[in-house]
Amino acid sequence: MINTLGQSLVEHKTQLEKANRAVLKRDGKIEQLDSSINVRLDQIGKLNRTIDDYRRQIESLNQVIFEQENQSQALNRAIDELDNQLEELRQAMDGQDNQVEELTRTIGEYDEKIKQLTQAIDERGEQIETLRNSRSWRATAPLRSLRRLGDILKTSRDLGSVSLPNDSHIPALHTQYRQFCSEYAASGGKIPVLFDADFYLATNPDVRNSGADPLHHYMKLGVIEDRAPFKIDAVDIDPLVERLHRTDLSKPEAQALDTAVYRACSSDLSTYSDSELRDHYNDRGRNEDRLFSRSQFIRMTCKSPVEIPLNFKGEEYLAMQLDLKLTLKTDGKGKDDATLIALNHFLQHGRWEKRFYSLWPFSTKPAKLKPTSVDMKLPDEIDAEKRICVFAHVYYADLWDELAQYIANLPEEIYDLYVNIVESGATRKITPAIMSQFPNAKVQVNKNFGRDIGGFFRLWENIQAEDYHAVCLLHTKKSPHLGDDASLAWREGLLRAILGTKERAEENIKIMQVDKSVGQIGALNWRQVELEICEQKYAQLLEKIGRSEQVEVEYLAGTMMFARTEVLAEVFSVVKDLEFELGDDLAQKDHRSGQWAHAVERFIGHTVETLGYRFFWR
Repeated sequence: MINTLGQSLVEHKTQLEKANRAVLKRDGKIEQLDSSINVRLDQIGKLNRTIDDYRRQIESLNQVIFEQENQSQALNRAIDELDNQLEELRQAMDGQDNQVEELTRTIGEYDEKIKQLTQAIDERGEQIETLRNSRSWRATAPLRSLRRLGDILKTSRDLGSVSLPNDSHIPALHTQYRQFCSEYAASGGKIPVLFDADFYLATNPDVRNSGADPLHHYMKLGVIEDRAPFKIDAVDIDPLVERLHRTDLSKPEAQALDTAVYRACSSDLSTYSDSELRDHYNDRGRNEDRLFSRSQFIRMTCKSPVEIPLNFKGEEYLAMQLDLKLTLKTDGKGKDDATLIALNHFLQHGRWEKRFYSLWPFSTKPAKLKPTSVDMKLPDEIDAEKRICVFAHVYYADLWDELAQYIANLPEEIYDLYVNIVESGATRKITPAIMSQFPNAKVQVNKNFGRDIGGFFRLWENIQAEDYHAVCLLHTKKSPHLGDDASLAWREGLLRAILGTKERAEENIKIMQVDKSVGQIGALNWRQVELEICEQKYAQLLEKIGRSEQVEVEYLAGTMMFARTEVLAEVFSVVKDLEFELGDDLAQKDHRSGQWAHAVERFIGHTVETLGYRFFWR
């Protein structure tokens, strides 16, 4: 019994220990649960705070939405108003469409009338041509000259009834000049006529001797050959324009006060003298953000000073543009002020609108010189045994097609063509075009040492000079230091004088073959005598032949000419060892003068004279 109780007691102790261990285990779990509950409570607290934040954000968004709804309503009201305005515009456009239809019908009627008038004019032109070819017309020519003179005098007196020609075939340049004439007449001046038959005959003895009608000759040949249809005195370079054109932006004086710029760009200072302007600038102007220097003016109007045309004439630019006389308001301003106002308009607008900026393109011939007259008997046919050599230097590939058209005016049987292409990607690509147009041409590629002059002598090294009676020098000429119009006029003037038409090309060849006194043929417009800043290099060339320095020499600026083979042979023998400058490295300011190429250009003229030849100016 006792043993049974003891055993039972032991079992109870064992169970009690297990129960204690279970209780301890549960206490541990309870502590863990308490800890977990605390963590959960912290998380719940954070979530509640986050929910509060979201609620505040939602309230803010609701406020924004409310404001946007108000704005949307305002926009809807504005759209409704615009819709109403649009409907009104549509109604107005419908009315204008009806007007356009009426105008279109009216234009159609006028087109038909114009067509009928054109046919009538063509018929009248045929009648006039028949009349001009008649004996009676030629017999009464002196009477018509007197009548034309009377008409000119009457036109000069009667300024209120100016009626200038309006033929569509008259060159655009002269059309622009008619506009100038109208404005000039309205201002009370004597009108320069568009075509002066007496002047044309007096200055072109070959036309006078041929008995041709002067106007008919001018329209057919004279305009191509750059003959002047009326007298316009050559213009001088404006000192202010030259100062701007030659501005070196890197020098301090370009940044300094220029009173002409300061006055022209400040309307309230237009009556100030130079000294008053300097005082005003020092006292106030420098702090008022005013335009005062040449560099500021240039940077405002163009990228570089060389873009300013050296032959720009402010008064002529304004006179030839009727609209600018009304809008630019230069009346009462000084000459420099008006010039700068006009130049500012030209650089920012006029050049892109292709406006003419001076009378320079109309007449650039020296006042005291006339073209050499063809007073010799020329043969009917060219002597094919006296061949010529054509040198073409190609630097500007985009001008090759133009040059090729002039070369095509030469008789094929009389010349050999040698082409020097400047070594660059653009020019090399035109070789196939050259060979397709002139299959027998000899083409070579060289670096641009000496530009066109250097290119000619690179070609000279590869010919047999004794095979040729004369040489024709040509090149793709551009002049970066001049404006586009002046550059074009220079190039075309040079080319037209020697190869302007097939008749002109053949006549020049015959002159070289028949008149042994002629050493060079070229454009009178570009005859020069000034050495300019290549005087030192030119003197060095004279020293090579034992000659002393000279101040002037007659030469052709632009080097496109017919020249005796002996002349170029002599020049080459003197200059063959020169180290010509690389043309690609020259800045635009260096295109004006000062390189060996310019000195040689003048030396060619010197050689013509020293060999006893004369110039034949066209």
